[in-house]
Amino acid sequence: MANMLFGWPNRVDGATISGGSWTGLDNIKDRDSYRLARSTATTTAATKFSIDLTTTDYSIKAVSLHHHNLKSNALWRVTVGTTNGGSELYDSGFVSVWSVMFDLDINQFEEGAYWPELIDNNNASSHFSIINTFGNTPLSARYITIEINDVGNTDGFVEIGRIGVWSGFSPAVNAAWGAQYSWDDLSDVSFSNSGEFNYRKRRSKRTANLSFKWATDSEAATFYEFMRRVGLTGETMFIPDPADLAHSQRYGFRAKLRKLGALEKTSLDVNTVEIQAEELL
Repeated sequence: MANMLFGWPNRVDGATISGGSWTGLDNIKDRDSYRLARSTATTTAATKFSIDLTTTDYSIKAVSLHHHNLKSNALWRVTVGTTNGGSELYDSGFVSVWSVMFDLDINQFEEGAYWPELIDNNNASSHFSIINTFGNTPLSARYITIEINDVGNTDGFVEIGRIGVWSGFSPAVNAAWGAQYSWDDLSDVSFSNSGEFNYRKRRSKRTANLSFKWATDSEAATFYEFMRRVGLTGETMFIPDPADLAHSQRYGFRAKLRKLGALEKTSLDVNTVEIQAEELL
């Protein structure tokens, strides 16, 4: 188990992205994840792209893909190098984009698979984040290449709404017991005068309420500055356990802060920090 990672800032905003065969490839640099990049085909040559951060000054701790249409057998590969397309610093190999297997959790005996419904692009509960943390080893490099193998995608293309290339920080002591993870269902529900149930289905977003009870003065200053800069409108990435990508895919998310919590000085060089985050859809 590794301590929680708060990814911030997203270094892709100032990067140059190229390669593959895409329409609107620069859209993945836009925080509005509904402005999509779409490949012109599903071949691996069409669905790859390279990210040039233009500098090696950043410590990169995670890469993530959001608002995508990747199917149940899709694979991806993340390489990091000193040259464009290079892999000498890191190579994930082709691995499943789905670290967590949803149908193993909810299927009843001999009942058919729920998997296609859960990750379908039109399903309100889909679009789980795809995350890579470089084996939980920060990297300082200029070039990152993403390759996607989803040649059987029945949509006939691959779509991505946002990419994250995250710096960030992890507190030395993890969140205290009592951390809360929940779903906030945005659906409209009401009852008619006759008692009939009416609803309009919308997506649900994840939330996390966390309390860090043993933050040092230095860590408290980091949290304080993080909240100042991110505010209630900035973008961050919450990764609950960078060493467990299945756990992080289920509970982690691209986030905004719901509340700027107060720092409480509890004793000498010990502080309590409250973090409340909600998913950016």
